[in-house]
Amino acid sequence: MGVRGAIKAGGGGFLNNQDVEWKGGEFSAVAPKAKKAGQWLYFVPTLQQDGADKEVTQHFFVGDKDEYEVSKDGTELSMADGTPVTFGGKTPFGRLVTTMLDNGLDESELPDIEAVDKKGQAENALHFNDIIGRRMRMVQEVDVEGTKKRGPRVYENAQGKQVETPRTNTVVSVVYPADGGSTKGSTKGKGKAAEADDDDIDETVADYIVEALKSSKSKSLKADDLSMALTKVLIGKKNRDAIKDRGLEESMHETEKGWTYNAKKETLTLDE
Repeated sequence: MGVRGAIKAGGGGFLNNQDVEWKGGEFSAVAPKAKKAGQWLYFVPTLQQDGADKEVTQHFFVGDKDEYEVSKDGTELSMADGTPVTFGGKTPFGRLVTTMLDNGLDESELPDIEAVDKKGQAENALHFNDIIGRRMRMVQEVDVEGTKKRGPRVYENAQGKQVETPRTNTVVSVVYPADGGSTKGSTKGKGKAAEADDDDIDETVADYIVEALKSSKSKSLKADDLSMALTKVLIGKKNRDAIKDRGLEESMHETEKGWTYNAKKETLTLDE
């Protein structure tokens, strides 16, 4: 019993490879940039990015607001019919919760929303009040189905050129220990924790480059072609080029990363 059973097997953002502190969150029917409540319900967490002065928020689509009831303070979610809370696993909210649980958050840290009384009515509402202060890393996950269904995301870059990129969902790649202890990927503190973060960044870079190489028919790419291939797994030119530059650094080839780099031919080849 817990939260996982509520996620029924079946949206992108701006946070990518960012460590954040969870400051709170509320459920709201007011869409991004809207002034009035609409038909759809969102979960809107407040996050504090490491090194940033201001908190940020992001909307995660939940579902039809008529199916749910939200507490007066906006922090608790229940079903309108009194049954245990459920939500789509492929929705942005579903992916957020699933990746939290898959990457470090113990299910016992969230309410047991599958618990019911003798009449089958829910005993607990869903909320995230007990994880306020927890630190986690947010990354972008390509939404293949969403991109196929609704088309790529279109925006204008800094040069005024229209750019198309795959749609993504903001998900969690690691939830750091509640006691502040170090874990792979943590940037809190110095020394070993900081070194672990460097290792985690390199593993993330490696994952992106491996995916880019897999997208090539020959499983091989010229270094100059890597940036274009990375557009399939990254958002924005800045991130794409940063991943490419890191991937081509000599230190990335000192250990097994999933591909071989031929410096003479300036070619990356996926390892079998």
